[in-house]
Amino acid sequence: MIMRRRLLLISALVACGTMVAIPVAAAGQAKTIRLIEVERTLAPMGGLDARFNSPPRAGQGFAITSDLYFWKGSSRGAHAGILRVVCTFTEVDLEAQKAFVVCNGGMHLAGGTLAIGGSFPQADVFEVPVVGGTGAYVGARGHVKVRSIGGGESSVSADTVLLLS
Repeated sequence: MIMRRRLLLISALVACGTMVAIPVAAAGQAKTIRLIEVERTLAPMGGLDARFNSPPRAGQGFAITSDLYFWKGSSRGAHAGILRVVCTFTEVDLEAQKAFVVCNGGMHLAGGTLAIGGSFPQADVFEVPVVGGTGAYVGARGHVKVRSIGGGESSVSADTVLLLS
């Protein structure tokens, strides 16, 4: 049960945060954007048990679509965009209750898209690199800090985006 909860948490968490229709910070200035992410769909791939009644295997994965909202600290604000992420399990260690995934995604926002991606261990809090963008977000760099809110099987995360350029 603990491993199932942790793997569900990974599924909810790896769908990372985004930013909204705010221009990328000027050179040398950091910009912080706080969002809440609400998972809309989770589609299993490669034979993955979407209910996690059985553990995943390396090579299995999932695709997540989430709605993104401005985060006001205790409540969600206006809709900010849509997040689409594809993840593949690269390592699952049942004895140590650890799993690693590689994820790539895009945050589709007014003004453009942010690209995110990387490899992540299971954790209640983790960071995802911002690797680029389009439109208003061309040249974006930084990271997204993802934190689960709402319990171990929740599909809601608080995402803080720090853009460095």
